[in-house]
Amino acid sequence: MSIVRRITFLIMPLYFLVTSVAASSPGTSIFSFLKICPAALNAGMGETYVTAAAPSAWENPAVLPWVGHPELTVSRIMYLSDISYSFLQYAHQIDMNTSIAGSLSYLGVPAMDRTVSDGSIAQYAEQGTFSSYDAAFSLSFGKRISRAFSYGVTVRGAQESIDSSSTAGAMLSLGGFYRPPRSDWQAGFGVTNIGPTVQGFDLPTGFFAGVAGVICAHVFWSSEVIGYMDQIVDLRTGVEYEINHTLFWRAGYKYPLKDYGLGEFPNINLTAGAGFQLNGMVLDYAWVPYGDMGNTHRLTLSVPFGPDVIHKRISEKRR
Repeated sequence: MSIVRRITFLIMPLYFLVTSVAASSPGTSIFSFLKICPAALNAGMGETYVTAAAPSAWENPAVLPWVGHPELTVSRIMYLSDISYSFLQYAHQIDMNTSIAGSLSYLGVPAMDRTVSDGSIAQYAEQGTFSSYDAAFSLSFGKRISRAFSYGVTVRGAQESIDSSSTAGAMLSLGGFYRPPRSDWQAGFGVTNIGPTVQGFDLPTGFFAGVAGVICAHVFWSSEVIGYMDQIVDLRTGVEYEINHTLFWRAGYKYPLKDYGLGEFPNINLTAGAGFQLNGMVLDYAWVPYGDMGNTHRLTLSVPFGPDVIHKRISEKRR
């Protein structure tokens, strides 16, 4: 298959998905936790994924061949209402052009009181507690087919459980990544979570397309349009400022094409974060607000098993 045909194969699902988003109804998909940005690196930059870093493979598996080394990523999110979210990913480089990754994600909800009705007296009573969780397992493959372009595929299984009831489903994601040789700029695009309905509910199918690059010394910028079949399309942007190759400051902004309906909190569209690199390991933090619902805090530890090729290349360009 030629490069042109492969790129067309990736772009066509994106085109048909974008044209159908406006006709979909909000809040109708299952496995909505798959929309959560799991890594602090991406979350701090407006929840954008257009960067050649291993955590970006959650959305776009095509970035994997550009990472340049095996890497373990562990994330912990302090989410809303005491809900916690954990994410574990390992990316492995097979050769110079091929990489794979596997990830696990788990969202746990604290035990809640079970309330039951007594039909005979038309009253309600508490009867023990029940728990709820969401989990997903992903396998990703990325292949560079030229000096400038790669494609990626992710197969993902997800499960939701509430008390004694549970639902499971499978889905597919496709992505492309373009980075010309000796260029400070890169681009990514694709579709996520494609698959059949699960018990009559649509999957959280989405699309993304964006660009990123070094805009001046020590400053990396990214911008992306991202949307889901049952959610407002966002225009997102983020910046990262590097200090002495060790400390990174990040900020981002998400511009929804319509009001989220989450309240009048003035910073609802802002994100912020920081990163600290020492001996190859990177600890990232991100703050992401959700209006009147509260704030979320995310911590990610990335441990590379080899030279950080991409970071070195970006650092050299920023000097």
